Amino acid sequence: MKKILTSLAFVLIFLGTLATANATLIKIDGLDGYTAVRFAYPEGTEHYVYAGEFQLTLDEKYKTVGYCVDLLTNTDVPSGPFETELKALTEKWQLQAAWLMEYSNAETNEEKAALQLAIWDVEYGISLISVSDAVKESYGKYMEMLGDNLYKGTEYMIAYLAPDAQNLLVKNTAPVPEPATLLLLGSGLLGLAGFRRKSK
Repeated sequence: MKKILTSLAFVLIFLGTLATANATLIKIDGLDGYTAVRFAYPEGTEHYVYAGEFQLTLDEKYKTVGYCVDLLTNTDVPSGPFETELKALTEKWQLQAAWLMEYSNAETNEEKAALQLAIWDVEYGISLISVSDAVKESYGKYMEMLGDNLYKGTEYMIAYLAPDAQNLLVKNTAPVPEPATLLLLGSGLLGLAGFRRKSK
């Protein structure tokens, strides 16, 4: 019995090590398609910012993009690298924002700015004050497309970079160990320990 408990403890420690080794380095390479926008949040408080798509590098080799989900922190571009964990999406607004990123097909500066505003809208409920007609048109299109849709995949995650930089919704292009894989590996190791005990 003692050997089984020892083996189980070893497996749990091993799995814990794999899970915590999931830290990611994020470098902010640039802001693509930035466009000046003015909006209110909370009502009566105006923000004048550049909205666009962050160009990112994960773990010094995987290129990806991200959008800000943090109105309270400023980010210098370029900056980093920042060491952080990428967290799974759990809240409704996060799943809506990821759906917008996945299906908006934002290509122009105005479309990227509109996508950023749409993401802030599902998170905070902002009110547009002054944006170009092209941004307003794309923003309206994205909000209409969104409806009640929620992202159902696992590629998008939140990188919590504050207070050093804005928290970002990131499309994770780096390979991430899946919990099911870790569980399968752990149960296999536990099975080997049990098999060894039986064969003695």
